[in-house]
Amino acid sequence: MKLCACGCGLEVRRPGNTYLHGHCPRSPETRRKIVNNRILTDSGRGRLRESKLGDKNPSKRPEVVKKISDSKRTWNDEVRNKIVNEFTQGVKISKIALQYGYSSQAIINILQLSLGINNYLRIEKDRLRKFHTFTTRGKWGSFDSFSEKKIGDFLSSKNIKFILHPKMVFPNGRKYCPDFHIPERGLYIEYFGSMWRRGGNHTNKLNCYLESNLNFVGIYPSDFGDLDSIFLDMSKHLSICEIFHSICGEGQEQGLPATFIRGYGCNRKCLYCDTKYSWNGKYEVLSIRNILDRVMKTAAQRLCRTIFLTGGEITIQKELSNLISCLRRHKFLVILQTNGTQFLPEVFDKVDGLLSVDIKGPSSGKLADLDIINDIYRRYKDKKFEVGNLQFKFVVSNEEDYNYARGVIPRFPNTTFILQPECSKINIKEIDGDIVIFPSFIRWLQNAALNDKLLRGYDIRVLAQLHKFLGIK
Repeated sequence: MKLCACGCGLEVRRPGNTYLHGHCPRSPETRRKIVNNRILTDSGRGRLRESKLGDKNPSKRPEVVKKISDSKRTWNDEVRNKIVNEFTQGVKISKIALQYGYSSQAIINILQLSLGINNYLRIEKDRLRKFHTFTTRGKWGSFDSFSEKKIGDFLSSKNIKFILHPKMVFPNGRKYCPDFHIPERGLYIEYFGSMWRRGGNHTNKLNCYLESNLNFVGIYPSDFGDLDSIFLDMSKHLSICEIFHSICGEGQEQGLPATFIRGYGCNRKCLYCDTKYSWNGKYEVLSIRNILDRVMKTAAQRLCRTIFLTGGEITIQKELSNLISCLRRHKFLVILQTNGTQFLPEVFDKVDGLLSVDIKGPSSGKLADLDIINDIYRRYKDKKFEVGNLQFKFVVSNEEDYNYARGVIPRFPNTTFILQPECSKINIKEIDGDIVIFPSFIRWLQNAALNDKLLRGYDIRVLAQLHKFLGIK
């Protein structure tokens, strides 16, 4: 049993800590005791606490307490005047509290007692406005935030004249004031802060820009590390077939939510291609910044953070490397799917999610160049991607394709192989609105791979296209 140190005779309920009895009947003046060279003071919570005064750490907490009254702690005039002067000069309360070794609330109390509550609130409001807004007035108007000021200073350093916050009406009737308008280029610039990611007014504004086909570029928090790259990315273009949000339907990444960027054009045009519209359909020529804005269009895509680059064959796009750099700079995980016709280390080195390479068999119309496949294998066989290992995929339409795959697989050990049944062989039918699957070909391919002695010991997975079963892209 441990008794209260003030001498009241009551038992301390929690002897393991430094607090005295919480219901000591003594007055505050009587309770103030010196115990083991430490000053015990009233904490304002009905119990005593151990103050950090005395010889324990005198440098961080100078002795400023004169006495403890029933209602408040009083300070000596010298320390109080120092605190008031620092506060009126714009020093943060937390910094003052750290300097004098007391809580922020204690500093606020002495400021309110010294200045009066109204004067304290007025000074604090003015200080916060100066600290958070950085309002700057110039020939183009006033900036609303420090981020806008930084963008404005950047444009001024490039001798680019702009109009700040011009009033405009979108074709759909919505009224907005974009952050910047550059008349010489007919360009609108909007800054989207980190708080907009989950939706709200900024999302509506972005959609209005995209639907109106205006010359527009969005600036995001990740851009501030390299603002010069914004105009560089605006000058680089790719041919894009579509951008949409779905789940990955093939390979190790199967089932992973992602935003798909499908490039236009293909250098093979396989006979069994299931996306022929990606090389003989409609497409848009978009700058890298236009692509990024479309990726940011919806909250689902912004929060997904995984980008799947596919085609057609997207590696035929000359600016693919710069697109990947832009996506990586904005913290996206990039998965690249290629048909294995080109060895592009300047592109493949930047891929961090997964590198998936097709090895084309006889039914594609033209066999893969295994020398290129070997170059890719030697460079990336030991690289650990975020989703998995280097992936080689075979599309199997018949037994001839399977025999070709079993002859190639032993040449590339320690790699993940995907045997994917060609979709037209799976016999998927829609009956009364329901998708019905007749998996006889899948069952044959699975049994062949399981019972093949030549393929034992290799990482081989028989995976059909999940999105075909679900009836989605």
